Amino acid sequence: MTESNNKHAALEALCAHAKHMVLSGDYKKCYQMVCTVMSRYPNSPHPHNLMGILYEKEGCHTEAMKHFRAALALDPTYMPAKQNLNLYGTCDFPHQCAFLETDCTQEHDGASTKSSGFTFRRLL
Repeated sequence: MTESNNKHAALEALCAHAKHMVLSGDYKKCYQMVCTVMSRYPNSPHPHNLMGILYEKEGCHTEAMKHFRAALALDPTYMPAKQNLNLYGTCDFPHQCAFLETDCTQEHDGASTKSSGFTFRRLL
């Protein structure tokens, strides 16, 4: 296994562990873990996406959106951040956030999200 594959596997495991922590309501411990991973992998979109989820769960919408956008700036192909930015950028609540690529749905194209018969385009 190459170093790149090892890094990807470690980040995927982190996302799965963070998902478990968030679903069990352990935000503080998850936040600490994500901060550590963010400093270890500063060029990875994974920890920024997770931080966005944590901020959204805590009601800090603006901060969450910043982290989702940071994740996409680091990797424009990273689907979990793209889906979370699309979902949390709309008025269509509730919805399930994407921790991993397997959590992503296929109907989100990244440009706009259709909801209740109208198209909502993000200006952020």
